[in-house]
Amino acid sequence: MVTQARILVVANQETNRHRFARNLEQNGYEADSADVLLAETLCLGSRRPDLVIIDLQGEEDAVDITPHLRLADRLKEEHIASPLPIIVIGNSNEKMADKVHSAREKGRIDDAILGPIDDLQIYGRVNALVRLNTMQEELSRRLSTSSKYGVEAPELVRPPTQIDDATVLVLGAHTSFPVIENALSKHATLVGALTPATALDYMFRRDFDAVLIDVEGSEHPYLEFCQDARRNSQLYNTPIIMIVDPNTLSNPSRVFDIGITDVLSKPVRPEELQARVLSLVKELRFRDSLRIIYTRARHIATSDGLTGLYSRGFLLEHMVSQISNADRWSKPLSVAFFNITNIGEINDKHGYAVGDRIIRQVGEVMGILVRGEDLTARYSGARFCVLLPDTMPDAAEIAVKRIAGVVNYTEFSVLDVHEPIRIELGHAVASYRMGDSPEALVERARSRIFEIANPKLLRMSS
Repeated sequence: MVTQARILVVANQETNRHRFARNLEQNGYEADSADVLLAETLCLGSRRPDLVIIDLQGEEDAVDITPHLRLADRLKEEHIASPLPIIVIGNSNEKMADKVHSAREKGRIDDAILGPIDDLQIYGRVNALVRLNTMQEELSRRLSTSSKYGVEAPELVRPPTQIDDATVLVLGAHTSFPVIENALSKHATLVGALTPATALDYMFRRDFDAVLIDVEGSEHPYLEFCQDARRNSQLYNTPIIMIVDPNTLSNPSRVFDIGITDVLSKPVRPEELQARVLSLVKELRFRDSLRIIYTRARHIATSDGLTGLYSRGFLLEHMVSQISNADRWSKPLSVAFFNITNIGEINDKHGYAVGDRIIRQVGEVMGILVRGEDLTARYSGARFCVLLPDTMPDAAEIAVKRIAGVVNYTEFSVLDVHEPIRIELGHAVASYRMGDSPEALVERARSRIFEIANPKLLRMSS
C-alpha cells in the first residue's frame, strides 16, 4: 500500500501507542507501533520508518524517559547517512520538559510537543519533518544523477541547527503578542502589521522568514490575505502560521488548502510557538540552500538551454532512481505536466523570439514556486514537467493548482512589447503505478491535460 509516510510510534503503554497509530492511519499515514525494546529493530529492518514519534504521555517520572532518549541517541547514530526525524510528545511536567528541551537543543531529537496535544499540531509537525527529510534524500539522489553526466557534485548541506536572526511579520489582533514576544524575541526581529493590506505592502518591500496571524473573530480577511500572498511568486513559499481558537474556524481543512502553513490553537504556549516557528524557518532556509546546491549541480550537460531548468533527458534519467525508490519503499511519486496552451497565439501576434522569452520567464517562475525537493524540467516546446517525490495525488493536485494559479495570474512583460502578456497554462497530474516507465508516467500526465480541456470531445470519441 502506498502512503504519504511510514510513521513508527514508540510508547511503553500499549493502549496509547495503538490509539495513536490508528489516528495516524486515519489521516493517510502508514503507522507501526512498538515499545522501546522493539523500536530499534524495526528502524533497521525493511520497514524503516520515515519518522519516529516517541510518546511519553503517561510517563509521570522524568527518570522513566531515560530509555526513550537513549533510543533516540542510538537511532541518530545509526542513521547518520540518512537522517531519521524524531518527535517527542509528552506532558508538561517541569523535569520532563527540561530533559526533552535539552535533548532537542543537543540535536538528539528534532522536535517536541509538551502539554495538551492537538491533532493539528502533530500532523503539521509530522508533515514538515517528513518533507525536510525528503529534501535531504532527494539532494543525494539528484547529485547521483548529475554524476552520470560527469558533473562534479558540490558540497552537501544540512539544515541549520540554530536560528537567531529571523525576521517575523505579525499580523492581526495582537492579543497573543506578549506570548509571541516571549517566545521569539531572542531568535527573531518582530514587525507588526495591523491590517492585511499593510502586511502585504511590508512583504513586497522586504523579506520575512515567517508570518504569524493572530486571529480574533472571523478568519476570512486573513484567508484572503493568504490567497493574495500565494498568488505572488516571491511570497509563495513564505511560512504563514495562524494562531486561532479552533472552535471558531468555519472550515479547518480549507485553511490548509488556501495556503496556511500551520495552525496553532489558542491559548498558545511560548515553547510550542517557538518550536513551530523556528522549525519552519529552518525548513525555509534549508530549502533555499538546496536551491543553491541544485543550481550549482546543474551544468550545460543537464540543463535546458532556453530556460536553465533541467533537461528532458535529465528528468527521465532521474525518474529511474525515483521509481526504484517508490517501488522499494512503497512511496508515492507524482508527476505534473504543464503546457502553455496559447503559445501559438503569442507567436503569431508577437513573433517566435517573444514566445521564447515567455517560455523562459514561465520556466523561471515555476522554478521559484516548486518545493525544494521537486524537480522542474522543460520537456519540449512550451511544455514543462515537475517531479514530486513522496507526494500523494491529492497533495500534488493542490500544489500544481497553486503553481498554475500564480502563473495564470501573472502579467508577463517583454522588452519592446507595449502591453502585458497573459498566458494560459494547462496542467494535470499523474501518479506512479507499479511497472510504469518514466516515459509512460509522463505521457499519462500529458494526456490528462487533453482530457481536462476537452471532456465533450473525449466523450464523443468514446
